[in-house]
Amino acid sequence: MDRGMNFQAPRIPKHPALRSPEPLSARLPPIQRPDVGLVLSSRWTVPTREAQQAAANAAMDAWEHVPWPEGLLSYSCLLGEDGTTVTHYSQWTGDEALQLFRRNDPPERVQGILAAVPGIERHGVVTYRPFRAFVGEGPSEPPGCIVTVDITFEGPDPERQQRWVEAVLEAAATGSRSQSGLLAAHFHLSTDGTRVLNLAEWTDASAHRAFLESASPQWHRVLHFPGLKDNGATGTPSWAQARQHRPYRGLFLPPSTT
Repeated sequence: MDRGMNFQAPRIPKHPALRSPEPLSARLPPIQRPDVGLVLSSRWTVPTREAQQAAANAAMDAWEHVPWPEGLLSYSCLLGEDGTTVTHYSQWTGDEALQLFRRNDPPERVQGILAAVPGIERHGVVTYRPFRAFVGEGPSEPPGCIVTVDITFEGPDPERQQRWVEAVLEAAATGSRSQSGLLAAHFHLSTDGTRVLNLAEWTDASAHRAFLESASPQWHRVLHFPGLKDNGATGTPSWAQARQHRPYRGLFLPPSTT
């Protein structure tokens, strides 16, 4: 595998762990596992496609040089089809484990990544809770495209977050999921009440584009839902900023058998 730019990891001593994570290649971790209490998602942008792959490799390689945090269930990097976006998606057991990690995370982990791949622009980390999901009715198949839809509202309102998800589910129910190419959708609500993350699995990118182009009245309601924050640059609803990705690398801790 061509890993692009070389990543020189910082020398951090390894520590023994009770269990070790398993690698993921070109696939998502189990999204609906019941022991997930929190999800972190963040987005990086880089200047070139070469830097995109190098940044993802540096982020994943860095985990090999620090102890796997207690309560971290998976960590994945997805590459945007635009060639400049890296989306990070991690699953945690809950807030206690996350706060412990933040207190103990060695700064060398992130510093080494930024030093190895100049030009990374980080756009912040958002904390979510898993909410709802649905799976298409056709036979199970691996997705050819992952679409992240990051919705932002004008202010905190947990009930509005849930109503927006219900509007999406109603709109999806008006069409044939198997014909549209939508395999599954996983909704997450931000803990501050202002955002919704939809991690949607599609057969391919063209199926996603065709689905958006055939918007029904129900989808019009989703696009213009009250309280949606517009994209300041274009004035379009934030739904229009859906980003297409492909799974690249990840690590996940299999569920305990005890």
